[in-house]
Amino acid sequence: MLSDITVKIILAAFLFLCLVYPVYKFIYIISARKNTLKEFNLKKKNIKRKSIIYTVIITMFFSIIYSINFF
Repeated sequence: MLSDITVKIILAAFLFLCLVYPVYKFIYIISARKNTLKEFNLKKKNIKRKSIIYTVIITMFFSIIYSINFF
């Protein structure tokens, strides 16, 4: 049988994978709405990159804290 910490890590990884895409889309939409269409087309790559970085950081911390406290 797996130890308690191993189960928590596996569940945190699964939670992370399930939450990455919705959080990315949410952050991307919020970041894109601040710009006009012309500015958005110029900053598109930068907005995507920042959205991915923020998504990974936020989702990782949330998954770890949630798995420690609630799983």
